[in-house]
Amino acid sequence: MRDVWKRLGEMRSSCMAHVEQGLREAVAKKQLPRSVDPASAAAGLYALVDGLINNWVITPDYVPPRGHGPYMVELYLNGLRHTAGARAARTGKARPRKRVQQARQGRR
Repeated sequence: MRDVWKRLGEMRSSCMAHVEQGLREAVAKKQLPRSVDPASAAAGLYALVDGLINNWVITPDYVPPRGHGPYMVELYLNGLRHTAGARAARTGKARPRKRVQQARQGRR
């Protein structure tokens, strides 16, 4: 069973790396504000999609995947587009990069 958990962790890490790279590219292309921390945003997007899949498996009619899934992901991405820059400008605080990296390494 340990091998299964190890493989799942590797798959998650690979997925997160791809999503994070895509978000970095979106920031570079000015599709997302510079204040968006790609690691944190990737963790949030992963949690959203993972949670949706988990709910669909347990209760398929809870949130219909064809109608609501893409819409929820778009809502999340629009939130990054429109609120991250305003929040950083308002608070003057950096994104929680270190906490996300520590959590990934199991130090949290």
